[in-house]
Amino acid sequence: IAVGVRIGAMAAIDADSLRFGFEASVKGSEFDGLRLEIRITEAERQCLMCDHRYKMLALESNCPECGSHDAIPLGGDELDIEYLEVEDGKS
Repeated sequence: IAVGVRIGAMAAIDADSLRFGFEASVKGSEFDGLRLEIRITEAERQCLMCDHRYKMLALESNCPECGSHDAIPLGGDELDIEYLEVEDGKS
């Protein structure tokens, strides 16, 4: 059984620390053996000047098409549960 989480590259969450805390929390509990599967997603922005969508390579990324720094975030700062994989209970 497993739980999958998605972490945005700009979310300021250290995946190794999250995994360590998760494993320490479930150890010896009824959830012992539950795996944490982490997927890191890139930060994406949309330019307000030319409407171009682009991946952020750094905290201060200008639009690669027009050079503008005016953009709205489209993702990359999330911490979401993507799925929970459970046993069906049938033997």
